[in-house]
This record gives sequence, structure tokens and C-alpha cells, in this order.
Amino acid sequence: MKQNSSNTIFEHTAWQGEKLVCGIDEAGRGCFAGPVVVAAAVLKPGSTHKLLKDSKVLSQNQREDAFAWLQTNAWFTYGVGTPEEIESYNILQATKKKMVQAFINLMEQEKSLLPQLQILLIDAVKLELPPTYHPSHLKIEAFPYGESRSISIAAASIVAKVMRDKLMSTLHGSFPAYGFDQHKGYGTAQHQAALSSMGKSVVHRPSFLRKFDQAQPQHQQLLIG
Repeated sequence: MKQNSSNTIFEHTAWQGEKLVCGIDEAGRGCFAGPVVVAAAVLKPGSTHKLLKDSKVLSQNQREDAFAWLQTNAWFTYGVGTPEEIESYNILQATKKKMVQAFINLMEQEKSLLPQLQILLIDAVKLELPPTYHPSHLKIEAFPYGESRSISIAAASIVAKVMRDKLMSTLHGSFPAYGFDQHKGYGTAQHQAALSSMGKSVVHRPSFLRKFDQAQPQHQQLLIG
């Protein structure tokens, strides 16, 4: 399928030299509740798809279609940063740790990839890799709006979003009153209303709720399990 040439420059350059590109992205950094999920993805040479876009501009059905396509046309892994890890390290450091781990896991899962990688592209977040996983031929670049500038980052964005949505739908089974299956932990009006009524659950991120808590009556600041 045809792809916008502006977001395939890295990939086509690498593929022409019989090399590969790895993209890394996350989903859920700004949520009130639930994990942050990161993904690392390497498209198979020549593999493009019209749905390789920022996951946020795709519908759920489009993301699921793109994910199904990626299962055949890419190698990928994902990692989960729990609310506890987010609170321990802060969201940026927890995200970085999981990004590095996702990359390492992918390289270990598909050992032939690292020698073929020309460049690692990350959406916005700068990473340092252990020397074992950063050979001299591997370049690393990080830039904003990465999902729009690289289909490899877009692929990782889709994997991270699909897997996080599945995790949040599972959490909904344990905490149905919060509506996690609808807002996926983001601070929507529905979510804030539930928090005002019932307080935080054990899967909420206290550091993300400080301003919200300060605006609530003291008796509503409850912790439920």
C-alpha cells in the first residue's frame, strides 16, 4: 500500500542499503491510572501500510487492523511500567527504563536484527543503551511528533496503544465503577466524576492526582482496594 513519502524517508534509506530501522514509542504517559506501555518495532524490509500513523488519529478498529498487519509484517515487543514503578521513578524515568528494556527484549527475541539495524528512532525521549546493544554502526535519534515522521515509530505507537487498551479493559473487570474500558485511565469528565465519588483505587497514580485531590473535600480522598 502507498505511504506518504515524508514519513518513510528513514525506512526507505535503510532498506535500500539492506538495513533496518527500529522505532520506539509509548502509550499512557499522561493518564491518571494504569500503566505506561512502550513498544519497540522493526518493520520487515519494504513493508508499508496506509494505517501506519500516530495511533491517536486512528479509530479503535483501524488500530486493531494495523496491529493484525504488524503481526505478519514486523517484529515487535512491548513493556509495561506499572503505577508503582511510575510513582517510584517518575513517569519519564519509568518510560525510559521500559523503552530500553523493550528494545533489549526485541534484540534478544530476534537475534539477527541488531547487526542489521541502521538507526533507532524514538518519539521525543532520548535514550542511552547498554554498550552490548549499541554497536558502533547503530545511530540513535529522538524527535517530537515521531509517529508522523517515521512509520517505524508509528508502528510502535500502534502496538503500545493496542496493548495498553487491552490492559485497561482487563482492569475494568476489577474496577468497573471507574469506566477504564471507556477512557483508558485518562482524566476525562467521567473519570473525574468517579474519582470525586469514590476516591482513588490502587491502580491510580497518586502523583498525577495531586491537583485533583487538592480540589476535593477531605472526606472524599479515600483509598480503595
